[in-house]
Amino acid sequence: MESFCTIPSKRTMLFIDDRPCGQTRPCSFNYKLFQRSDINPILIRFRDTFSQFSNQYISLTKNFESFHILPEESVESGGQRLKNWLNERSLTPDCFCCMSEPQQEFGNALGRYLGLEVLPSDSVHALRHKPTMKEWFLSAGLQTASFRTVKTASDVDSFANEHKYPVILKPTMGWGTLRTVKIEKRDLISDYLHLIESGEEMMVESFNPDEEFEVCALIHDAKVLDVFVSKMPAPPLEITKGSISANISIGAFKEELNVDFTDITQRIVNRFGIKRGYLHMEWFINPFAGNAIIGECALRYPGCEIAKNHGLANGFDMANSTVDLYIGRKPNLEYKVSRCVGDLLLPYKSGYVQYHTPVEQLLRMEGVIEAYIGIEIGQKLPPLASSSFNCSGWVFVEGETPHEVERRMQRIHKFFRIETTSEKGE
Repeated sequence: MESFCTIPSKRTMLFIDDRPCGQTRPCSFNYKLFQRSDINPILIRFRDTFSQFSNQYISLTKNFESFHILPEESVESGGQRLKNWLNERSLTPDCFCCMSEPQQEFGNALGRYLGLEVLPSDSVHALRHKPTMKEWFLSAGLQTASFRTVKTASDVDSFANEHKYPVILKPTMGWGTLRTVKIEKRDLISDYLHLIESGEEMMVESFNPDEEFEVCALIHDAKVLDVFVSKMPAPPLEITKGSISANISIGAFKEELNVDFTDITQRIVNRFGIKRGYLHMEWFINPFAGNAIIGECALRYPGCEIAKNHGLANGFDMANSTVDLYIGRKPNLEYKVSRCVGDLLLPYKSGYVQYHTPVEQLLRMEGVIEAYIGIEIGQKLPPLASSSFNCSGWVFVEGETPHEVERRMQRIHKFFRIETTSEKGE
């Protein structure tokens, strides 16, 4: 008699809930997960980051079971407390999901402690530790930038003398361009001694002048279902300096890049032992050479609104499809439209908000299909660390081509205004 495995009608998911979902960044994956009637999420939170959640998000999740990991708590200690806590409530998680990059190693180890199917520990480390990640790219026969860990200014200069300036300095376990800088020449190394000698492990890599693309893929049963490509009007490091912050899902125009996206992505999936999930990557592409140099990858939903762009561009529910992957179900990827759609993050400015362009005006602009502003007049916006994802809201823009979307975004970027003051008004 033939036997087969069936997916339970109701899944209990251990969900690492450590990705701050503030007023300006709603986290579409989380919201879609919480709407699912076939999933009971158990939220694993961390005391030292819980304060970053908005009151709106806390209210939204108040009816879900949640467990807090204490500061500096080990996997063994937290895992045993969690086991006892689950037993007291007769809860038995049967699937796992972690969308927090900083907590990938802890989260997967916690899931492993409970006997859940998670990534192998060496794969999780390689997905977090960039030098190891790049060594794995090379072992899979892929191209990546030259790199080296550094501890001193002379380490940086020695690498640059070998590979030429400029070079990129970044944390080996970083994410979201935080503490990532471009060093143009030897005389400027001293400006970044505070990073090099901070005690955090740092690395340098050679600068790649090719255009940077965000490449995302849906993985089911260790197979690439599809690959989605985004272009950026400005690279992430320029965004941190004030350039337009946007991503554009280019749809069928990816064929013009002359790169076999599926083959390269499948090689990454094979090397890292990925069975399911949303794979988010950064590639540098020279379309004339049909050449791709792989920058980084992460097994998580992307920042900004990249994933939603792909869904809007193809006419399907990307967030729901991704949730399906994490419960072991193959999503139905039936695309209803074919267009280009991008998200434009609206500028952020610390201080007390005196004025911002009304969302109604944004919705009337050419190509805008959605707009959201998560700040209010009189609200105090705190200073934030320089990153590529700070914003006061976002706008989704559609067009026939990536160029048309970008042109419309540039108009909106120039039109939008936010005015703040250091003193609270009357």
